[in-house]
Amino acid sequence: MENKYKILFAEDERGLRDIVTLFLRKNGFEVDTATNGNEAYSKVENNTYDAVVLDIMMPGMSGLEVLSKMREKGIKTPVLMLTAKAQIEDKVLGLETGADDYLTKPFATSELIARVKALGRRSEVYTDSKKNVGNLVLDGNRYEMRVGDKAVNLTNKEFQLMELFVQHPGFVFSTEHLI
Repeated sequence: MENKYKILFAEDERGLRDIVTLFLRKNGFEVDTATNGNEAYSKVENNTYDAVVLDIMMPGMSGLEVLSKMREKGIKTPVLMLTAKAQIEDKVLGLETGADDYLTKPFATSELIARVKALGRRSEVYTDSKKNVGNLVLDGNRYEMRVGDKAVNLTNKEFQLMELFVQHPGFVFSTEHLI
């Protein structure tokens, strides 16, 4: 790798943390580690990383809680959830909470390295998935539109249309353009 990406790897299981850290370093990453969610959040809050790899089930704060607090605070660092929680519902929850990628254990280290490299390449271009126009908020993580305290879940097509309208307020679109 030409650029040395700085990664935070948060994992409470020592053996896995040590071996993954070794592989990441051998592949040119600069790696900080955290053994629990509280430590991970503190490091994210006080350092700049190109990517964060979070286990979900950690002592203190869970990885999802860390991720949620990061996004609430406006920390836009790309996040990969690395976890044994392999159910579709778990993956959807992780992605909706703000994760950029999700990898289940057991995993191939080559795949982890490739995914972390991809996150590092995107870290400078991350944009928040919430778009605002007046008091309307369009949330791309949840496919939800909110006006004040009322929220509506949108289908993919509805979301695409609303996103177009939010990005071009006051513009009148032809039927052909919308189709």
